[in-house]
Amino acid sequence: MTKDYVECSDKNSKIFLCNICFSEESEHRIVPLDVYDNITVRFRKTNTLYRVRIYQDMTVKDLIADVCRQANTNICNNCYLWFDSRELNINDTIFEADLYRSWNSTKDLPEIRLKYIQILQSAIHIGKQIFLASPEHISYNELFDISLPSTKNSITPSVVKKIAEQIIQRESSVSQSLHNNGAVFIPLPNCSRQLIDSLPTIILTAPLSPNQFDWNVFLECLADDLEINRTDLIIVNVEQGSTKFKIKLRPQLPQALETVNKIAKKLLVMVLPKCEKFVAKHTISMKTEIQVELENFAEKKIIEDKSCLSLEEIDLALRLCERPAIIENNSWKFLINKNRHISTCLMQSIQSCSDEYVIDHVSIVYNEQIYDKYQNLTTTDKNERILFHGTSTININGIFEQNFQYNSRVKRTDRAFSYLICSLVRLGKTLTVTDMRYKGKPMHPDYDSHYIPVRIDGDPISKGETLTFEEFVVKKSEQIMPLYITGLLKVSCFVIWRDAKITNEANSSIFEDMKQRYAFNIYGTQTSIEAINILNIKLINNDCMKCVVVSNGSDDGEDFVKRCRSIRSSLPIIIFCQNKSYHKKWAATLPNPKINVTSSPE
Repeated sequence: MTKDYVECSDKNSKIFLCNICFSEESEHRIVPLDVYDNITVRFRKTNTLYRVRIYQDMTVKDLIADVCRQANTNICNNCYLWFDSRELNINDTIFEADLYRSWNSTKDLPEIRLKYIQILQSAIHIGKQIFLASPEHISYNELFDISLPSTKNSITPSVVKKIAEQIIQRESSVSQSLHNNGAVFIPLPNCSRQLIDSLPTIILTAPLSPNQFDWNVFLECLADDLEINRTDLIIVNVEQGSTKFKIKLRPQLPQALETVNKIAKKLLVMVLPKCEKFVAKHTISMKTEIQVELENFAEKKIIEDKSCLSLEEIDLALRLCERPAIIENNSWKFLINKNRHISTCLMQSIQSCSDEYVIDHVSIVYNEQIYDKYQNLTTTDKNERILFHGTSTININGIFEQNFQYNSRVKRTDRAFSYLICSLVRLGKTLTVTDMRYKGKPMHPDYDSHYIPVRIDGDPISKGETLTFEEFVVKKSEQIMPLYITGLLKVSCFVIWRDAKITNEANSSIFEDMKQRYAFNIYGTQTSIEAINILNIKLINNDCMKCVVVSNGSDDGEDFVKRCRSIRSSLPIIIFCQNKSYHKKWAATLPNPKINVTSSPE
């Protein structure tokens, strides 16, 4: 059977824009071949301006190298050139890249920026508490550290295998039903609020070393003491020393409210005879006391937090977040960075989408069986790509049981999870399809995959039309190697934080507090242009979308505020600065609603 894939990337829209520039202006551009001139370029890392002497055949790459030489740095290979709200092709000449338009400009200057992957390495809050808006086209395989052609170690490094083996040994039977074909889900740490955070939670510390006892047998005892099923207890985190379990109650408990109240009463008075007997049997220490903390057991909270999504939606999210494993420090850092990289990749697309989504949970997909089939597949041309497939909750079980061996359609709803499955796909020999001749028909027998450039309505584009999306259809499920699965929730609010120094960590504690308290995205922008672009995409023709803009006030702050209010006159704006008296003066001259000028993070 076949399966559609869509690549989440605006690479091709970027190419199209470049083509527009050439077709519209190439006939009218007159450039003296023998004239040398200078242009001003900003080096974002130090916010320093440099003059560069240009020549006819000078490329963007040459210009970057010249500025890095003047800046006395050897990072030119880690940089790209930004101009006119886009990343420039390093192999284009400065004339092909339209840089001649910046010659007499003192404001909209070309700017050399660090590549996103370099920023992630140096600024740990980026991709974790705040997402940096960027026009850069990100290479997925570089960001995910997957070499192409792929190797087993790059897809499933030893740290992943070690965690997967723990989960296989200790996971609950209800989660095993998610992956009957051998797949194991490794949940990644999430630094923002998740849906499952509001579920009733038991934090139980047993005075036993993690390797001293069978976790599942102990949880059977706990379930018996609480008069529920073992499958109603989902471990989402474990810490060692004494073994400290963080356990969520499944939302599908029979007579949920009454049962939860009964559980709370038992735990508050520590009526756990079977657990206590189990601990006494397995410890040689005199200390046998079990410690318990409860979270989210308030009756009102239980009712409110389950009102927006179905129990099935919440239950699947919880099962995908089950992590019955002890994670060592180095492994934990690996998982955190993996989450940052995957989130960064997805947010690059979400920032340019009129709808708004938050990433609720992300898991690595580990599957030795599928990997072996993928590696043993013989095609005339490997032609590997990292692609994404969107689906809904109802299809998740079937996809991972059969590895895409059937067609599914995304059920679109504002009150449900959407899932994105990121996969390594071996396209092999590919046929480009530009009409409807293959609709509802088998693939061409001589090709391993079909590539279909499509319009927003899903129909293939004809020659000369604008490329909107890329879709791929592959012949065999063995051509697909699932890597990650991400749960997205549609929301109606976001924050834009404009600050030229957003990559500095000065405000990281504020970002962290906001992400812990609220379930929305914070888009960090280094320029007004990037912030305005996001506002135009998200707010125009969408009165239900809410947004708050935060700015440091500098870098033409007054002009930036006016441009924001021209998009939506009621837009809440906060000027977060040190020089309050200066910014309050110009802010007071602008129409209501009043602009909040503050130096307090509260």
